[in-house]
Amino acid sequence: HAYNGSEGVEPPYPVCSLRWGHARHHISTIDLAILSAYTYVVNSSAYEEGGEVCNAMQQTFSIGRVSAKIVHHQEYYKVGRIIATRFVQQDEPLGTTVLAIKGSSTPYDFFVDATLWAMISVFQAMSILVPILDQMPNWVFALVLYLFPHWHEREIFENIRDVHMKLTRLYPNDEFVLTGHSLGGGIAIA
Repeated sequence: HAYNGSEGVEPPYPVCSLRWGHARHHISTIDLAILSAYTYVVNSSAYEEGGEVCNAMQQTFSIGRVSAKIVHHQEYYKVGRIIATRFVQQDEPLGTTVLAIKGSSTPYDFFVDATLWAMISVFQAMSILVPILDQMPNWVFALVLYLFPHWHEREIFENIRDVHMKLTRLYPNDEFVLTGHSLGGGIAIA
């Protein structure tokens, strides 16, 4: 017996019933996954009016009085690339803007991914031989992670901040949601 989204029927996993952004927009976890998948399209023109992703997004998400539109997109090769989609109900100023962050897909993305998580991986690997994670206080690890170089992180998070600030000025009444896949998911929850 498969769950079909019917009212009054409990989904098999609680995350299936979560909704994001303004209540009228009904953005589900699956919707966030779809938006994250759209970040992997290489051709920038696909995000413009009449482009492949733009058309697919309008067909998928523009239902009833709610419409979805891509309001910001970045070049494919930018680490932490953001595709921003705005959901709005007709004749209302309240919107939900979803910033979807692309994950690892190029060799450079994988390099950045490795540098972001390298120190944690070293600690975990060392713990196989010597249980240092259990022996030392957490503040020691926090200090080491703080002192570890953060140049990639700074660039990625400044990009997210800049895009968010720009869109907040354009849509001051919107709720903003961050999502992503792989590296993008890690960045979204950081």
